Amino acid sequence: MSEQMPISQPNVGLDQLHEKNGSVGIACAASMAIVNPSTLSPQPPGVRGVIAISGPMVLRNYLKNPKADAENFFLLSSADGTSPADPDRFFLTGDVGLLDSDGHLTIKGRAKELIKRGGEQVSPYEVTLNPRGRYCNPM
Repeated sequence: MSEQMPISQPNVGLDQLHEKNGSVGIACAASMAIVNPSTLSPQPPGVRGVIAISGPMVLRNYLKNPKADAENFFLLSSADGTSPADPDRFFLTGDVGLLDSDGHLTIKGRAKELIKRGGEQVSPYEVTLNPRGRYCNPM
């Protein structure tokens, strides 16, 4: 997610033994969970869901936009193994991914496939290549 600092990091150095094809690495500087988009409950390893992050580098809220706050922030109990009485505040990145059993993240797409262009939200499926090789919106 471009609004946040990097949330994962590939293995440092040339550690080819632990490199995983397709993985963008493991969580760095953030707690990360893959959650079911409907229930916001954590998904087991290998199951797709929305990538959610928590930590001191995650924005606290949107500026004067409580609706966006309500849609993108939620509390997740015991995400980091702490007491359910002390839930963490997580942010939904809008990215879809999965974690393997070793904690490696693989990004699979976006929950909302939209491109913001000139104040308008455009679906990538509406964008085609015109005969001159330039992208255009056929609508």
